[in-house]
Amino acid sequence: MKDIKKPTSLDSKSNRIPLIRRSASLREGASVNRRLSEHDRQISARVESFERDGDIYPQRRRNLVKEKKGWKLEVYAGVVLLVLAVTTYLLTYVFNSAVVSIIPRSVNINQNSLITLDNTQSPIFEFYELSEKSSADIKKSNSVDIKSKARGQITIYNNYDEKPQKLVKNTRLQTPDGKVFRLDNAIIIPGKNAGVAGSVKVAVHADTYGEEYNISSTQMSIPGFKGTAKYAGFYAKNDSNMTGGDMGKRYTISIQDLKDVEAKLIPELESKLREKILAYNDNNYIAVRDSLNFIYENNYDDLVKQSDLKVYEQKVTAKMVIIKKDEFAKRLARLQMSDYNGVDRVLINSISDLKVNIAPDSSVDSNKSLYKGLSSTTVSVATEYKGSLKWKIDTDNIKKELVGKSITDFSAIMGKYAGVDTAKPTLSPMWSHTFPNNINKIKVELE
Repeated sequence: MKDIKKPTSLDSKSNRIPLIRRSASLREGASVNRRLSEHDRQISARVESFERDGDIYPQRRRNLVKEKKGWKLEVYAGVVLLVLAVTTYLLTYVFNSAVVSIIPRSVNINQNSLITLDNTQSPIFEFYELSEKSSADIKKSNSVDIKSKARGQITIYNNYDEKPQKLVKNTRLQTPDGKVFRLDNAIIIPGKNAGVAGSVKVAVHADTYGEEYNISSTQMSIPGFKGTAKYAGFYAKNDSNMTGGDMGKRYTISIQDLKDVEAKLIPELESKLREKILAYNDNNYIAVRDSLNFIYENNYDDLVKQSDLKVYEQKVTAKMVIIKKDEFAKRLARLQMSDYNGVDRVLINSISDLKVNIAPDSSVDSNKSLYKGLSSTTVSVATEYKGSLKWKIDTDNIKKELVGKSITDFSAIMGKYAGVDTAKPTLSPMWSHTFPNNINKIKVELE
């Protein structure tokens, strides 16, 4: 009992602490031992496994490498195929194009004859005109009183019956606007013959003075027959303009003064016009240069009527026949080819070898004021041409027909064009079998 003592506070600290430490160390040691034992077991197991399996791990590594390489190759191959597919699509449908090479049909001809051109059905020729003006002072004398009646010729028709009809001198004939003309002499109008009206040409004069009776061509009636059946059966037409009608104060100009001023103005005007009009050049027309003619106009009528007008004005118009090339080529084709349909467009292959001159009977009259044998409807030309006619190909229409079509349709489409001798298509890319959907990617070349 005496060995047991109460511990002091100091003693209790010194005595308790070592006991606690010993207890924790024991627990930690046990835990470490357990961990070491588990680790040893894992190491042992791995060693046993490695020793048992030998080189399995290196083989797996090699397999994994192969698997990785195979996966990469598949990806690369997929990308290449995709690029090839996109490129093929772009070449076939986006960047595709077509060229069609055509040799037009042609035929050799030898033309040397007179050809009459007629505008009544379709225009084939025109008159090309240029004008120039000039002026100069001129002397006028004092005025005189003038009065004169218009005069001219008319043709009177009997479409009433087969009996001749007599008309006395000064028989009246009336225009639709009421102007009256009278016969210069008594006449007899022949009767109808086989249904054709009888006719006679006669001279007439205006019923009164004045320039308003200087009328152009018109139809006239016979007022004396009004109210009878003959009124509709008898009628007249003036074949040319009435002239000479005048009334009022007129100023005179001497003939010599008139000649002097014309000699001063006209030659210079003609020279300018000749140079200009003979330089005419239009790819769509053939100029018949020897048809050149001058037409003259002046203000003489105004000068003799107006007291304050003292300047003579001269106008000269140069006129020349021009022929449409396309229409003339068609005319040559009709003359030279029995199988030409008259519709296909043809071209004169060597226009420089073509000679076209105005026919001798189409020469101008002595005062050079009007054409003889020429009108707005017909003209005759002497034509020489030894060469070929070539069919004109409508390339725009061909391109329209080929848009989006299969190459198998090409022969049928080209067969519609009589002017195509041979045609060869080239599609790009080479594997394409369809013409582009875009017309701008189709080109037609003429050889």
